[in-house]
Amino acid sequence: MIVPFLEWMEKEGLADPSNITKDDNDGFNTRFRIQKCVFVAQHLGLDRTYRYNLYLHGPYSPSLSQDYYKAANGEIVNDNGGGADLDFDQEAVLKIMGNGDDWLELATTLVDLIEEDRSITNPASLVKCAAVVKYLYPEEDIEAVLQDLRATPLAGIFGSMVWPTDPGS
Repeated sequence: MIVPFLEWMEKEGLADPSNITKDDNDGFNTRFRIQKCVFVAQHLGLDRTYRYNLYLHGPYSPSLSQDYYKAANGEIVNDNGGGADLDFDQEAVLKIMGNGDDWLELATTLVDLIEEDRSITNPASLVKCAAVVKYLYPEEDIEAVLQDLRATPLAGIFGSMVWPTDPGS
């Protein structure tokens, strides 16, 4: 699945796979965007091939990292038939991936946290939890990303949340 996914990302201008092995900002940014894009795509219909753990820059999959390095080094040439298995909401992924890296880091962290702890039932608790993990970001930024997520197809992940009523309604 990784080869056709990387080809799709390149075609859509989301990442340049030739940067994967670079030990510079271009390499880091490419790997970061691949990690976030696969994470989002798996939540929007892509087979859940990769498991994620929370790391410094949000959810990270070591096995995904191994696969994209293998693909970059030519060790994986074509896995799973040239894109036939890229069955996910590509339009929604493109829209979400159009956000900046800080937004993506916070958004994927929020999704990961709510998946790991379903006992979190209100947005304020989720924001506080995320603020502990993402201590370099102001809570207001985390809350703004959470509100943004409500307008994306990822909103369903927060279905168990009890949102406060808008005082203006």
